[in-house]
Amino acid sequence: MATRVYIYLFYVFFCYSAHTSVISGMTWFMFCCSLLVIIGLFFVFCLIVKKRKKKSSVTRLHWAGKVVDANLHRLFTDFSVGKYSVLIMEDEPELLNYLKISLKTHFRQVYVAEEGGEALNIAVHCVPDIVVCDMMMSRMNGFEFCRQLKSTPEVSHIPVILLTARADQGSTIQGYKEGVDFYLPKPFDLEFLLVMICNLLKNREAVKQRYKSDIAVISLKEDTISNADEVFMKKLNELIGRQLENPDLDVNYVATQMAMSRASLYNKLKALTDISIGDYINKFRMTRVMELLADKNLSILEVSEKAGFANQRYFSTVFKQAYGTTPSKYRQEHFS
Repeated sequence: MATRVYIYLFYVFFCYSAHTSVISGMTWFMFCCSLLVIIGLFFVFCLIVKKRKKKSSVTRLHWAGKVVDANLHRLFTDFSVGKYSVLIMEDEPELLNYLKISLKTHFRQVYVAEEGGEALNIAVHCVPDIVVCDMMMSRMNGFEFCRQLKSTPEVSHIPVILLTARADQGSTIQGYKEGVDFYLPKPFDLEFLLVMICNLLKNREAVKQRYKSDIAVISLKEDTISNADEVFMKKLNELIGRQLENPDLDVNYVATQMAMSRASLYNKLKALTDISIGDYINKFRMTRVMELLADKNLSILEVSEKAGFANQRYFSTVFKQAYGTTPSKYRQEHFS
């Protein structure tokens, strides 16, 4: 409306000037001022219209000069993250709020922490599926947080993405030594961050499925996620292997020997393999059973006892679930 008024005034002034033979200095000054005001208002009007069009077409989030559509669910068409939780450790309020808003529409739960001690406490008690943390923190930096997280058996399996402005090779190498799973330099693109989160979670699920579907025990070198997890699995496998013939080998026995509570042991193994401790022990016993069945001098009862099964009926049930037939029929078909 104001622009139209100024245009009208300019038109009146121009007509008046055209009918006068002499234009004074003051008249020229008014002319120039009116022209500048009209041009300025025109550009302001254009910017307002452009901004309104953007807001009406799509909701957008901004960070580090990047413009990212809030409609990011198309990234998760092949792999849904709706059942997973994520922990964000960031002491910069603007970035923390941005990540929380961006991720909460996709993940089951988004935990936030502004310093390392708080983040570790959340990690131990809530056990998120993945952590996104900043490198430069006021009390505990990202390296120290990752070191403590990866040295805690109950949560050492949790993948960590480290956000940092220090993208030099030395810092990157140190980050991976501390157990960082992915090193993301700032400024970062939200879509790229979400793709990396999806990839890390997909890899975790692939490992779980291999453990779950394969009857035999899988090689540690192929499937452990971190050094701390490798130490945990190696200790667990050696314990079960040594005590395989012990009929008292159960959840309570393993938890005591691993110096963990039953709940912590269950959650840890479930997170790594998606298998309960009882089923994991039976995997070892079935592997041993296959070796013993090849020895025809041993009866089925002796085979079950040497594999650690105190109950013959339970042994037959577990064997049939794994191989689809009874132990005696399996021996006849494969070791005759």
